[in-house]
Amino acid sequence: AHAPALAGELRVAPGWERAADAVFGSRLSGLGVGDLPTILSSDSEMPRQDMFFVESGKTAQSTDRQTLLAYVSSDRYDLQPLLAGVLVAEDLTEALARRGELQQSESIVTKSGVVVGINWAHVPRGQGGTAGLLEREEELSRLREEVPAIESRVAESEQELDGLRVHLDALEAQQKSARDQAAVILQRLNEDRQAYADRQARFDQIEGRRQQLAEESEEIVLELSRTGSELDEARRHFAIAEDETGALERQREALLTEKEVLTRTLSEARVQAQAAQDRRHETELALQHSQASLESHRSSLARLQAQSSRMQQRHEQLSQQLSTGEDPGVAMGDRLQTLLTQRSEAEQALAEGRNQHSAIEQQIRQVQGALSECEQEVASARENFENKRLKDQELTVRLQTLDEQIAQDQYVLSHILDGLPQEAEESEWTTRSERLAQKIANIGPVNLVAIEEFEEQAERKEYLDSQHADLIEALETLSGVIRKIDRETRERFKSTFDSLNQGFSDFFPQLFGGGNAVLQLTEEDLLAAGVTVMARPPGKRNSTIHLLSGGEKALTAVALLFALFKLNPAPFCILDEVDAPLDDRNVERYCKTLRTLSEVSQLVVITHNKITMESADILLGVTMGEPGVSSIVSVDIDEAVRLAAH
Repeated sequence: AHAPALAGELRVAPGWERAADAVFGSRLSGLGVGDLPTILSSDSEMPRQDMFFVESGKTAQSTDRQTLLAYVSSDRYDLQPLLAGVLVAEDLTEALARRGELQQSESIVTKSGVVVGINWAHVPRGQGGTAGLLEREEELSRLREEVPAIESRVAESEQELDGLRVHLDALEAQQKSARDQAAVILQRLNEDRQAYADRQARFDQIEGRRQQLAEESEEIVLELSRTGSELDEARRHFAIAEDETGALERQREALLTEKEVLTRTLSEARVQAQAAQDRRHETELALQHSQASLESHRSSLARLQAQSSRMQQRHEQLSQQLSTGEDPGVAMGDRLQTLLTQRSEAEQALAEGRNQHSAIEQQIRQVQGALSECEQEVASARENFENKRLKDQELTVRLQTLDEQIAQDQYVLSHILDGLPQEAEESEWTTRSERLAQKIANIGPVNLVAIEEFEEQAERKEYLDSQHADLIEALETLSGVIRKIDRETRERFKSTFDSLNQGFSDFFPQLFGGGNAVLQLTEEDLLAAGVTVMARPPGKRNSTIHLLSGGEKALTAVALLFALFKLNPAPFCILDEVDAPLDDRNVERYCKTLRTLSEVSQLVVITHNKITMESADILLGVTMGEPGVSSIVSVDIDEAVRLAAH
């Protein structure tokens, strides 16, 4: 009968496991047998693989601490033939020192598993290598002993976990109940607020209507009294207008008389021009006075017409109000009818005055036309006279100039006249004089200050050269400053880009649950290069962002936005329905990332997603109780939970 493997039947003293492994080697996997001849009966029945067999038998424990047999024992097998001649040493130094004491077929093994012979040594793999078979057996035995304790702890943990799950379910039920109660309370509160607002608005509307009616009644009384005074004022102006119309009629007769006088004295206009000018001035004054009166009448008429229109509209409004309300009194209506009659009479009288005034204006325009004709004839005669006088003066001045020139050149006028040929003409001699003057002008003047001008231009050239040198130096300085700015800009852009890229690479796996994303420059020149977004979600091998879905593009944009926000944080950040295209798993990761950002900044999130609302600290909702009326509802989640718990 076969016995168990040799390794399972050995007992090794602590610390000597590696030594036993080094000595036994592959024989530890050998099998125990009762009788070797029975197993190995003939050469033809040998096993197909290497095997090690050991016969069962009793062995006595060795008391010699210098041999390995003192540290290794077995109740089933006799280990004396296997471990004969194997001595022990604490370390390699001791083993090498005792090598000279060894006999033939003897060896020394250390605790670390090094076997040293007379002229040989076997060194196992280092401490980092695989543990020996005996060590693994010891480890398995120890683990088997620990399994019951671990299983009991696992059972206790599972029971505790079940209890926590039950407690969590109870808390979630309480939370749901508290939320429902809070929603009912908020709904009732909104309904009460809405009812109060409706009643308050109705009361304000009634109160405003009452005040408006009272003010309109007072305005009607004042308007009636003001209309009576304006009608009296219109009568007075009408009387004044009639008086002024008589005066204008008399002026018209006087103008007609003047017209006849002007017609008779037209032949003597050259002598009496000044008198006609005076009369024209007087006529203009009278005309201006008439026009001023006319404008006054027109403005009065426009004002009366406007007042009449307002009174008519007011009368219609009052009639409508009286038809729907109480009668304010018959006396007020009679007074209004009387005023309207007086206004009609005043308008009729004013229309008659206007017609008379139009006739007077027509007559005045006729007189002005005749006067204009007279003035044109006088102006024409005066212009002819002035032209002749100016020509005479021109000839006189020219004669004086010629006399002065002749005297200046020391000529005698009589001698010049005698020397002229009989056929000489003024135009010919003028042409000859102009040709001589042109020839003299073509020769040009002699430049006597050329040397001074050359010195002046030389000085100017030196000044311009110095200015040019200064400009070249300034240009070089400016070029250096530009290069410095470009260098610093590249450095800052590179640093900012690297920080942004690192943040983008950190946020992308958080939002996608894996994958990677980077920002790449399209060119080597940092100032002219564009930026390409390379995003690879988990399980995809896409090469461009255009191959992503709508939700993946949105998450990628959110990751880039969070990276920018981390690079340059602000006191608060507003996110408007960023989670709209995301599914529930991505929304959970999105909310988890928001939680990390809320530690350094205040986040205002606009959302319709319930998962995002659950992760918020404070909820602000906009509801519409009725069309066109919105109200704000705020909920402090922590406070609601505390209220529900109490």
